[in-house]
Amino acid sequence: MGKRSTHHATFVIERDYAASPARVFAAWAELVLPSIREDLGFSETSLVWVVNAYKLTFGGFLLLGGRLGEKAIEAA
Repeated sequence: MGKRSTHHATFVIERDYAASPARVFAAWAELVLPSIREDLGFSETSLVWVVNAYKLTFGGFLLLGGRLGEKAIEAA
């Protein structure tokens, strides 16, 4: 494998790994949102708020985890 092939393969693996939270979220939304709407009586607008709250919380934890990972690497 040449240098370019190795870098391309690494990029593809990293890209797929980075996209996996989006896939999990899409599966979660398909399964959970209809039951939230029915059980709690939410409207479509309210469901948008649920999705946005989830995304903000998830993004905050990703940032926190990334920062803690950087600190751990610096300390090592």
